[in-house]
Amino acid sequence: MLRMEPVPIDTASDHQRAPMVQWTHGLINRLVVVIDVITLTFGAALSWSLFGHGAVSTAQAFPVALISATCAVVVLRRRGCYRVERYQQVGEAARDIALLVLMSTLCCGLALILWLPAHELLHWLLNSLALQTALMLLARLLCGLGVNLIDHLGLLRRTVAIVGASRLADTMAQRLGASSMSRHYSLIGVYDDGPSAHGTMPSLADLARYAEGHRVDLIMLCPCRPLSGGLQRVIDQVQWISADVVIPIENGQPLPDGRAITLAGGEQVSLVMHRPFKGSLGLLKLAEDYVLASIGLVVAAPLLLLVALAVRLDSPGPILFRQERVGFNNKIFMIYKFRTMTVDPQDDGRVGTTMRDNPRITRVGAMLRRLSIDELPQLINVLAGDMSIVGPRPYVRNMLVGEETFNDRIRQFAARHRIKPGLTGWAQVHGLRGNALRSIDGARRSVELDIEYISNWSLWFDFRIMIQTIGVLAGQNVF
Repeated sequence: MLRMEPVPIDTASDHQRAPMVQWTHGLINRLVVVIDVITLTFGAALSWSLFGHGAVSTAQAFPVALISATCAVVVLRRRGCYRVERYQQVGEAARDIALLVLMSTLCCGLALILWLPAHELLHWLLNSLALQTALMLLARLLCGLGVNLIDHLGLLRRTVAIVGASRLADTMAQRLGASSMSRHYSLIGVYDDGPSAHGTMPSLADLARYAEGHRVDLIMLCPCRPLSGGLQRVIDQVQWISADVVIPIENGQPLPDGRAITLAGGEQVSLVMHRPFKGSLGLLKLAEDYVLASIGLVVAAPLLLLVALAVRLDSPGPILFRQERVGFNNKIFMIYKFRTMTVDPQDDGRVGTTMRDNPRITRVGAMLRRLSIDELPQLINVLAGDMSIVGPRPYVRNMLVGEETFNDRIRQFAARHRIKPGLTGWAQVHGLRGNALRSIDGARRSVELDIEYISNWSLWFDFRIMIQTIGVLAGQNVF
């Protein structure tokens, strides 16, 4: 049985920490698509200006050039030509460039028929083909160099953890650890999936400690008895890690129903859980957070100053309330709120505020809570990178539901930590906030809604939640 020690955690290696956005092949392909559209549009518009004999203006040329470039790129994308390996192969890249330039130029030429006579149109066509080809060659050369640099820096290399004390785990570890796979995978360890570690083999607890501070892209489950209840137990233990979780499909094993099939290490694997916000989706989510949080702080600045003054004059204590909360990949961060209660050093937040007439709530605090204004300082948490505008709400560690912790009572609770927590969320707009979370049914339903959000995220979904949040800022469970 192969044994591997887990990679030691180096707290100084910030570049190793689990990022919200990662380089992926899909992200690179989308960036190349954008670069191609820009290059072709610029090339076509420039050729109209230089060789169009003054028949058209730049204002007329630009929209036609943009439409032509977009159509050419769409055709190539449908043909499967946008793949990372093609940008580094001279022959494939040359064919793609020739096809793009030809389609873009012909589309623009069709529009020019309306303005230019035949001999001038032919002159423009030849010059435009030469100009756009030169620009595209330069653009694809830079893209190829960029991909080589990204590859050289290991930004596309996926860190892999194998879970299981089995023959299959040994086979996959040897395959992924081979020199031929070093460009694509970095094996961080093989971890025992049993209730307790066997001998010197690292356990799932070791994997958890590593994942809290380091990036894990892929978790491969190779349990001894995959059909037993032990597999679900292992999935529950790794569900909070923001990684793709897969199970290898052995030769002769029937393909699973309802699960996506992908490749890892050249082998078919069944996708149990996928990492949210990979590649371009992560960039889109990040842009949404920073833009909206920046605008929100600027717009709300006068209100924030007035509230800060009111809190200071109303009762002794700090203006801002700071408390540890559990965030992305189980990372602990300090959440900011306006203080709405008198200070009690013994209150760790696990029980929460269960009474509307709690004597610790101040006069100003009661109003802030009723309108949810006390949450506005969390825009700072968004800009700090600890939170998102929309996402599962962050709770204190070991938050209680009845006499047990949230994590112990609700099996899927930890899966909420696969993304950043949010100022508002899908569960909150359904009224599941505050005291509503202290019942088993309410807690279970809130987790179900959070998982639904993670599984079905879109930009429109976020805007829908933000709009609905306005209608539930105050409610019967808010106090």
